[in-house]
Formats: sequence, C-alpha cells, structure tokens
Amino acid sequence: MLRSSTTSNYDADGLGTVTSLSNAAGALAQTYTFDSFGKLAAIELYPIRGCVCFRQPWSRYDDALIAWGGVAVQAVVAVPLVTFVTIFGFTRSDAVNVAIGVLGYYILIVAVSNLIPVRPLDGAKASYLIPELIKRARISRTKPKRMVGWRGW
Repeated sequence: MLRSSTTSNYDADGLGTVTSLSNAAGALAQTYTFDSFGKLAAIELYPIRGCVCFRQPWSRYDDALIAWGGVAVQAVVAVPLVTFVTIFGFTRSDAVNVAIGVLGYYILIVAVSNLIPVRPLDGAKASYLIPELIKRARISRTKPKRMVGWRGW
C-alpha cells in the first residue's frame, strides 16, 4: 500500500485477516488482534520507540475509567494554565499567549464538552462510572468473606 509516498505492507493470517502492518524496511508498525467472533480486540502501534496499546475494555467499569482518564488528562493540562492566567494575567509575548489560550482555555472547553452524555463523546461512557461503583459496592458487601486458616480451605 502506498500512503503519502511511504510503502507499507499488510500481513495476513491463513484466513486472510490482516494481522499486522509493516513499513518498507520490514519493521513492524502495527499489529491487530481479533477476538473469536472476528471483532477487533486490540491494536498495538510501534512508533519510533516504545509501544502504544489499545485493548478492548473488559467491562463497563473499565470503559468508564478510560473515558474519565481522557478528561482527567485534559484537565491536568488545562487547569494549571488557566489558573496561571487567572492569577498573573497574560504575558507580553503573543506566541506564549496563543499557546496558553490554545492549551489552557480550548482544552478546558473540550474537557467539559466531552462530559456531555451524548453517544460519540466520552460523557456517554463516563456516566457509567457511578452506577458501576454502586454495583461493585453491593457485590462486595454480599460476597461471603473467606476465612483464613485451616477451616477456610
């Protein structure tokens, strides 16, 4: 496959399912893992160094934690910048002000709008967290405690 003047090769298994993508030098660029029903379960990307992995969440709880993780990362970037501008004001440098505006205010707006509980946004998945925590608390209260010692075998 030729993409932006770069040659890539798709590797397939015996059934013809694409399992990996390698670059022109033969180095592995991506791998794909499928579950028993043929649904994509994981993607591993191999950039210059390191590995980025996406695996399908095991439960609604995991899915909600991943959604809240995205919003939390956006807040970790945005809140200190907005706080800095609130306390000290903008700087004299236009380039720094643009960076603060984009990284601070824009990301904060994106983080808040991501929490809207509409299907393509993270808010639809993040809203599962509280019901899942309540369900887990009920299960842990009703689960019998295992005795320690020779009688607990």
